[in-house]
Amino acid sequence: MTAWAALRQDRKRTPEQRQLILDHLAAYPGLTAGELSRTVLRGVTDASVLLLCRRMQADGQLASTTAYDDQQGRNVTRWRVTP
Repeated sequence: MTAWAALRQDRKRTPEQRQLILDHLAAYPGLTAGELSRTVLRGVTDASVLLLCRRMQADGQLASTTAYDDQQGRNVTRWRVTP
């Protein structure tokens, strides 16, 4: 699936999935898109969740920080709900 197709698909499912992400990040801040896709939105690819989180960040619902993760051996983006 291309990024554009994922973005179009994101607009179709936005309200329910956005609320699930907001609720889960309010309880467990600092998760990555991959962790969100495995815990909250099962069956949705990591890339689709990342695009959704970026859209939510553009709308002012989420904030992100980038940090090195020893377990993954690379920089990851961690998400939290904005105050």
